Amino acid sequence: MTIGLTNRVERPRRMSVPRGQWLGIAHLPIGAYLTAGFVALIGHAWGVMPRWLALHLTVLGAITNAIIAWSAHFTDALLVVPPDQRRPPIRRLLMLNTGVVAVLVGVPAGSNGVVIAGAVLIAGAIVGHIAAIARRIAVRRGRRFGWVAWSYAAAGGALIAGSGCGAALAVGVTEPWQSRVFAAHVLLNALGWIGLTVLASQGAMWPMVLATRPPAEAEYATRLTAVAAPLGLGVAAGGALAGSAEIVRAGLSGYVVAIGSVLFAFVRSAVGRRLSFAAWSMAAADGWLGWVAVDAGAAGGLTAIGQRLDAAVPWLVAGFVLQVFVGASTYLVPVVFGGGPSRAPRVAERLHRGWFGRWLLLNAALAVAAVSSSPTLRRGAWVAAFGVLGVALVLLGTAVIGSIHLRRRGTRAGRGRLYGVRERDGAPTTDGGGRGVD
Repeated sequence: MTIGLTNRVERPRRMSVPRGQWLGIAHLPIGAYLTAGFVALIGHAWGVMPRWLALHLTVLGAITNAIIAWSAHFTDALLVVPPDQRRPPIRRLLMLNTGVVAVLVGVPAGSNGVVIAGAVLIAGAIVGHIAAIARRIAVRRGRRFGWVAWSYAAAGGALIAGSGCGAALAVGVTEPWQSRVFAAHVLLNALGWIGLTVLASQGAMWPMVLATRPPAEAEYATRLTAVAAPLGLGVAAGGALAGSAEIVRAGLSGYVVAIGSVLFAFVRSAVGRRLSFAAWSMAAADGWLGWVAVDAGAAGGLTAIGQRLDAAVPWLVAGFVLQVFVGASTYLVPVVFGGGPSRAPRVAERLHRGWFGRWLLLNAALAVAAVSSSPTLRRGAWVAAFGVLGVALVLLGTAVIGSIHLRRRGTRAGRGRLYGVRERDGAPTTDGGGRGVD
């Protein structure tokens, strides 16, 4: 008789994080940055705080945290990574926030060393983010939504380049490089890091938000977006650094084609469907992004393009960045943080209360601010726009904090299965889990 013995070496397990809890934790700094950003915005209106501070608290702080958290979540979900192999990006988020704080402190203090150190930490967090996505792509080849993960990796590359441009501006560069680097900085960060992430995510989210199976032409259009957007962005940013307005315009034209493709996918998928606050907000945000790209491309020279991009920053932040964040979160928060099938509909109902009036007021106010020549009217329009966004963010924050409170009490009602994405009838739906720390 032969007895077979198998020597098994147990690998040390990574620190476990309860399923879904890390997403709630990741939203705590997001809320803190947004609150500080609104305070800085009020201070800017009174002339006591720079616009730069409000902008970077919102975009570099809040939105970058949101992108790393949610793109990691969607990469695992869309590539169908098994729950026990998912690694929440907690260490990367810690590195990111250390770098963000260093930049926010170093720039006003005039400390180039602190700014550079912060930029290096931010770049390190994004390199880790790209590497994690690349590992997922290598292991989970051939998945239907693999192109979304590739777009996330391209967006990360844009932020690394954009952070380098930002560090150069903070340290100090002279003309003609200052206008070139500034234009590239805005393009890479706003249209690259945020724009590429949003456009790719929308390609996967339209079927979920609209609760429908997308037609073949809609899916083809979203895949076209995944190619046209990074190519157009790369050409535009390269043209800016080369000092060629013609190349910038050519790149922006390709980028506008990408926006049109994702909006076409929305329109085709939305036929016969009842549209929600999330759908309207995400589509309107794309419209504002397209308007900024077209307006910048219509400028005469490179300096004029940079000036138009600079002037359009408030519309990029309010009309595109915050509106798409509010819209997508209005869909995702009830699903992911809602507390299960019994509580999620009530959370969704509260978030959607008066939604059409709020959506209409926000976009009408942004339009008035864009076309009005009256300083008083424009000021009132901005107050209305940010007031609407503030209400939406408070509602979202309340829902997330309530979910965290439920989990800490150990209530199983707050532990739904809704933490990933799988396909049902050809459309991705939310389901899954995750544990471990990366």
